[in-house]
This record gives sequence, C-alpha cells and structure tokens, in this order.
Amino acid sequence: MIGLLLVLAGMAQAAEPPRLGLVVASEAIQGAYKKAAEAKGSRGPAAQLDCRPAFDEVLFCLTELQADGWRYATAADLQAWGKTSEELHRVAVERMRALPLKSRLSSQRVQGVQGQMWLSNINDGQDAALLLSPAAIQEVLGGEAVVAVPTQGVAVMWKPGEPMMDKVAAVGARKLFEDAGHPISPKIFIWGEEGWEVWAEVVKP
Repeated sequence: MIGLLLVLAGMAQAAEPPRLGLVVASEAIQGAYKKAAEAKGSRGPAAQLDCRPAFDEVLFCLTELQADGWRYATAADLQAWGKTSEELHRVAVERMRALPLKSRLSSQRVQGVQGQMWLSNINDGQDAALLLSPAAIQEVLGGEAVVAVPTQGVAVMWKPGEPMMDKVAAVGARKLFEDAGHPISPKIFIWGEEGWEVWAEVVKP
C-alpha cells in the first residue's frame, strides 16, 4: 500500500512534457555537451543528452521548444516529466512529421551545372524533420533523393544521377563537414529498404 502511494505521489509531481523536437547530432556533440555541462557544475542525468540512434552513426536528440528558441532535453528532464526516452521520441516524431517540409528548404543552383541542390539551415530544434519524411523529400525534389547532414542544423539534398551535380554537391557537403564546429557525418545517404543507407562518401584527398 505504501509503495502504491509513493508511485501515485510521483505521478502527481511529474511535470507535463513541453513541446518537443528532435535535432540531428553525433556522439561527438553528445560528448561535448556533457563536458560543457560538467564544467558548469551539472552532474549525472543533468549532463546527459537524451539521444537515440537514428541511422549509421547519426543520432536524434530530444529538444524542448521554447518561445524564444530551444534547448536540449536531458535525462534529468525525462525524470522530471515521468516519461521514457522512447515515449517522448515517439511524441516528437509524430508532431514533426506534420511540419511543412518545403518551407524548410531553399533551392540552390550552380552556374554551368545541370540540376539543383536543396539546402536546409534552420536552427529551430527540429532539423531532424527532413529525415523523418523521405516520401515528402522525394515529392519536393521530384524523385529519388540523396541527403547529407554534414553539421548541426544543416542538410544538403539533391537528385542523384547528374555526374557534375553529384560531384559539386558532395564536395560542398564534405567541406561543410570539415569546417564545422559541430560536425555530424561526412557521408551521403539514400532511402532504402532498411531506412537511410550510405550512398557515398567524399574522402579527403
């Protein structure tokens, strides 16, 4: 009986989860956050981002969307909200799949190169939205698409098959990765039977 009362008391005290989002991240970003948080005095769950594997080495990290921006959600937040990581990631995915995709993309053309790239660079705590809707990406681009996520908040995508555009876009994505303060992946991905799969990687000469 006492145990049941304690459980009910904990449920009553749990805060309501806020509006949630997901950002694309990497283990390096996760580690850098922990180091910075610990330097400011945070320890344990308060220094641990709530991230889950997405594909390859890419992570999706939970965010709290606020009136003036966003912040990462930590393991301490999940404890306060009384929810599991799986539950909250599911909530964020369902909400973000309803976001208008095309408004998050800008078309980029290169003089003398056939085709176009599409760039997303929106720092709103929801940049994983593009990767949650492969069918919507294909609809915007008019066919099969490849996607690079070289650095935090940035995605580059285009229709593969035009050799010069493939080269220009891939090299551009690699440079973004190399110049990034918070790099994610140097690889290019395509949607396949198992989800996002590696399509190519431009290696450093």
